[in-house]
Order: sequence, then structure tokens, then C-alpha cells
Amino acid sequence: MDILKELSQAFYDGIFFPVSSYSWGFAHDDARHKFIFKDQQFIQPLGRQNKTWKFSIPLFENIEKGLFSTTFPALIDICADGEPKELNTPDFGLYRATCVSFNPIYDPTKRDGVQLDVEFIEAPDFDEIESSATDKYTGPQTVDELAGTVDTELAFAIIPAYVPPRNGFQNPIKAITSVLDQVSLAREQFKANLDNVVYEIDRLNWSIDNTTDAQNWSLRRHNQNLKKAIYNTKKNVDKSGRQLVEETLNSPKTQIALAKDLGLTLKEFLSLNASLSGLPIIPAGTKYLRTSK
Repeated sequence: MDILKELSQAFYDGIFFPVSSYSWGFAHDDARHKFIFKDQQFIQPLGRQNKTWKFSIPLFENIEKGLFSTTFPALIDICADGEPKELNTPDFGLYRATCVSFNPIYDPTKRDGVQLDVEFIEAPDFDEIESSATDKYTGPQTVDELAGTVDTELAFAIIPAYVPPRNGFQNPIKAITSVLDQVSLAREQFKANLDNVVYEIDRLNWSIDNTTDAQNWSLRRHNQNLKKAIYNTKKNVDKSGRQLVEETLNSPKTQIALAKDLGLTLKEFLSLNASLSGLPIIPAGTKYLRTSK
């Protein structure tokens, strides 16, 4: 059996071309979490990279008249602009792909054409990426589960009683009062200051979560109450005039997907939830703000 004969003919943007060798592949991105005093790492999958296809294309006139004089110039034109086009792969069929490498090789022993090495990369539409962003998330589903995966490792580490956040923690009440006293301050600048206070609170909570000192747990509860008070203050300065509602995320989502579900742009979503700006994938159980419908 000759499986190469069973493959379909390759073409790009309607231009058919012969193939002397062909390969394809993909890779995965991951985050590697190292625990102190441990040899192995926890690997968190971050998603598959786009597929790539590599072709060696013999464009010689002795193979077929017109390959060098007609097909070669056509391939130069459609590959040079860098725009995604329809690629028919011999074994997987049609894909939307972009040409990322185009290398003609001239051989003095073969003077009737060129050997062309070309590489394509999968280029799906943005909507296809967004709709599949969280389909295969396999990490911890809640904050409690995430904390549980680390607790065992922390038991073997030497941890100080308290780890203060970088640059210290400013008094949020004093910060809010000083802003309120400046009547001429723009509303958007005031909202940004509130977001900064929430960010500092989250940093302090992170430090508390990385200790085993139970004396700090009550401080975390006070921090949560303070965040709620700040959110209530922010309701009164929302320029849309709509009330802000706090909700809990049921399943992991990207920032873009969650913003789209709420009918907001990414910029509008992050203006309401500045503390989530550093999370490309927002874990389940995370609280967020949205405007009332």
C-alpha cells in the first residue's frame, strides 16, 4: 500500500502545487511550578500552539510545463502579503493558514526551475479562539482546590510568621478620604485610586495566604469587608449611572470571554475589576463586578 498516493493534492488560495516532501506538527505551552525542596515540577497546561505545515515544492518545467513560469510567481504573490488564506493539507483537508516562511533554492545542476521550501501556520478566526479558550481547562476548579494543592508542599518549607507585601500596605481609609476631600478631582481618577486600593488589598491577602499564622486570618476577613465597602463607594461614581453587582464565576474563563458574556468590552470589564488584570484565565470561584442589566 502506498499511503502517499492516498493523500489529496495540496493547494494554497486555489494555487495547486506538487510536493516532494511534507511534514506537519504542533507543540504545547505550559506553566511550570517549582516547589522549594522538591525535585519535580507541577506542569499546568496552557493550551496547544497552532499547527504548522512544511512543504518542499519542486517547481521544475521538466515535471510539468508552467510550474516555474506560472505557479512560482503566483505563489510569491499570495504568500508575500502575509494574509490568512485557505490551505488544503494532504492529510487533514482545509485549514485557514498564513505563510510564515518562503525559501526558493536554486541549484545549478537543475536549471529549469527552483526547489521551494515553504511553511504555513494555522490562523483561525478570533471567534474560533475565543469560543474554545476554556473548553479544555484541567486545572484546579476553585480557589480552595488551588490552595489545597499547595498546602502539602508548604508543610515542608520554613515559612516566616508573616510575609508583608512589597512597598508596604497603605491605609486605604486615609487614601479614600484624601481623594474625596479633593472636590475638583476627576471622577475617573478617583475610580482609579479605588482600584489601586483594591489591588493593595489583594496583595496583602496573597501574603496572608502564603503563611500558616492563624493570627493573620482575621485580617483577611477585615480586608474582604473593606473591599465590599470600596465597591459600594464605586457604585456611586460609575459614570454609566447603573448599579454594580458582585457575582461569583462558576467555571474558569478568559478575561475576553467573560467580558463578552457580560456585554462589556475588555477595557470596560477591567475598569470594574482591576484586580483581575493579571489573570489571563480567571479561576472558578472568583468574585467580579458587572453593571446591572
